[in-house]
Amino acid sequence: MCPKGIYLASGDEEGVVIIWHVNTSKMVKKYAFNNPITDIEWNPLKNLCLLTISSTIFIYFVNPKLNSPGVNESTTSSLKEVNLIRIFLTQLMKKECPNGYLLEVKKKRKALI
Repeated sequence: MCPKGIYLASGDEEGVVIIWHVNTSKMVKKYAFNNPITDIEWNPLKNLCLLTISSTIFIYFVNPKLNSPGVNESTTSSLKEVNLIRIFLTQLMKKECPNGYLLEVKKKRKALI
């Protein structure tokens, strides 16, 4: 359940994640991933609306954009910073890992996110 107690997220073995409105029981958002979902966690901070979704292979960071425009923009900015750090680390590790394994992971994530 999100920190404000308004939304609940569920995931299944087919890779589908659904966000539900707690009071109305209506589906608010639906996402489809390529692998079974193993875990879902909401960011506990109320100034970010961020959902972390784990599958059997990847970890996804999703901004469901369910809060005020300010919170949504803050979350988007935070995700951009995480992406820049990931790109930097991938490039750094590429120099140390000539087989390019980390670069392959980066390409797959980019396609799925």
